[in-house]
Amino acid sequence: MTEKVLFITDTFENLNFKKDTSILMIEEALKKEMNVFQCEINDLFVDNNDVLVNCGEINSLSEDIDTEVKKIDIDLKDFKYCFMRKDPPVDEDYNNALHLLDLAKHNGAVIHNNPCALKKFNEKVFATHFPEFIPKTLISSSINKIRAFFDSHKKIIIKPLDGMGGTSIYKVDDLNEDNLKIIRTMTNSEKTQIICQGFIDDVYEDITENQKKIAKAIAPILVKNEISFAGIDIVGKYLTEINITSPTCAREILDQTQMNPIEEYFKGL
Repeated sequence: MTEKVLFITDTFENLNFKKDTSILMIEEALKKEMNVFQCEINDLFVDNNDVLVNCGEINSLSEDIDTEVKKIDIDLKDFKYCFMRKDPPVDEDYNNALHLLDLAKHNGAVIHNNPCALKKFNEKVFATHFPEFIPKTLISSSINKIRAFFDSHKKIIIKPLDGMGGTSIYKVDDLNEDNLKIIRTMTNSEKTQIICQGFIDDVYEDITENQKKIAKAIAPILVKNEISFAGIDIVGKYLTEINITSPTCAREILDQTQMNPIEEYFKGL
């Protein structure tokens, strides 16, 4: 019997077919002759205690694929694997989907990554669980505290806690009125915490022993929390983020090294 797998993603219109890791994962599943289905988070629903999905089957990939044809309802526990690949923001709709996926997991569905872990760990806050590896960091909504942090470091990076893919990241080397306006907007007038980190000048192109050390330290925590697929952001010698919602850059790794991390990932499932 052919194995069914489900990919919960953004709309195909919002996926970059040349770069997106979810597309590479779907390609790998098709190569393994799995029955591949795709849905969005709003396609999940509960009927009594059963978590089902209204999903479309994918037999081949193209940028003009029509995922609305032949959509059917399938219980999540009937898939061999369900991959939660929806990009942030982790908003109300995202969290509601995690609640449904958690129920599905309780019913016997196999979900990657564990929805409880996705609820538990914010990707930027997660890195602070490893203080020995991170740059100087402040998480706060207070402009006075951010100002004091800036005064200590003179050059900082600020970013929202729910950002992704390098969006809304600002380098601050002067607390002028323009940058203060950005901080006020990002903190929602001091109601929303943001993350501030000391600016890091160093960038290493190749894998270093320090990067391997960081990865080895993080790995047991990922395994303990049933996070099977993660990416870590390292700038210079510092850990800045642990990406678990929708890790990416697998295509870039394949293109640059001719090694397919997704093929290795499927082997390990």
